[in-house]
Amino acid sequence: MRPENRKTSANLVELRAAYEFEWRRLLAEVERWQSLQEGDRVSAVAIRQAEACARAAHERYRGARNALAECLAARSERRGLPAIDSPRAYALTVQTAAARQ
Repeated sequence: MRPENRKTSANLVELRAAYEFEWRRLLAEVERWQSLQEGDRVSAVAIRQAEACARAAHERYRGARNALAECLAARSERRGLPAIDSPRAYALTVQTAAARQ
C-alpha cells in the first residue's frame, strides 16, 4: 500500500470513529431531552438546557458526518469513482468502506 493511501485509510478510520461517536452522543442527548419533556415536575430551564445540548450535539454530528463524506468523496474522485450524490449512495459508500477495513 502506498504511503498516501495508508494516510487516507487512517484518516478515514478516525473520521468514521468520530462520526459514530457523535451519532451516539446525539442519540443520548435527544433521549435526555425527550425524557425531560415527558417528566413530571421538570423545570422549563432544565428542558431548555437539554434542548440546547441536543442542538449542539446535532451540530457536532453534522460536522463529523460532513467531514467523513468529504473524505469519502475525495477518495472516490482519486479512484475515478462516481461522486456521492444522494443519501443512499453515501450510506452505501460508508458501509462499503467500513466493510473493507
